[in-house]
Amino acid sequence: WSDDVTFACHDVEDFYRAGLIPLDRLLFRQGPLPENDYVTEEAHRYLDWYMPKREHELPKPASRDEVEVAWLDLARRVDSPFPYRGDRSSKAQAKGNTSKLIGRFIDNVRISGRRREGEFVLAEDADEARTIQLQNTLLKNLVFFYVIDEPNLALLQAGQARIVRELFDAFYAGPESLFPLGWRERLDGTATTRLCVTRDYVASLTEADAFALYRLVTGLEAGSVLNHMKE
Repeated sequence: WSDDVTFACHDVEDFYRAGLIPLDRLLFRQGPLPENDYVTEEAHRYLDWYMPKREHELPKPASRDEVEVAWLDLARRVDSPFPYRGDRSSKAQAKGNTSKLIGRFIDNVRISGRRREGEFVLAEDADEARTIQLQNTLLKNLVFFYVIDEPNLALLQAGQARIVRELFDAFYAGPESLFPLGWRERLDGTATTRLCVTRDYVASLTEADAFALYRLVTGLEAGSVLNHMKE
């Protein structure tokens, strides 16, 4: 549960501050009175995506009405956010809302029964526990909707996957001299060791190293004999 809370609170805050998750359009409130609250157009767009894809994450699927009620309850628990500007008031509000959300998810956690064999419960009331779990799921999936499944990121990931795949193929099938000396010394002439060394070497590369090495291996960059490969 601690991982779920971190994902739902800190990750969402980070991407809100990066301008990727528009909390100001998702959790906007018209005023202090609950009867004035409504699910925003942006929230409807997100929930339209969420319902068919993620509702299986609860033991019993939630209806659209239940999801919207949980979403509005979530909005009422935080200060209505504004577009993040990076100034002191923006940072204070973002941190304050994250603190309130963390409190929402941990304040009622209990161990029911004996401590070693007891059951972990989010709240004594079963309906409240379900709402807390649903709200956590809704926040976590903001990252999927606005970041992970975002088309521009998908293109970037496809390109990165191609670089990793082609580097692996080049080092696995190419001459041993491609490897830096420290890695070359680990090879013993067997296919299994070559596979493991290739895997570990490619995995050890930073993103910048992998991109630079890919350009050299594929001939996109002429390079120089004075270039030092990553050890």
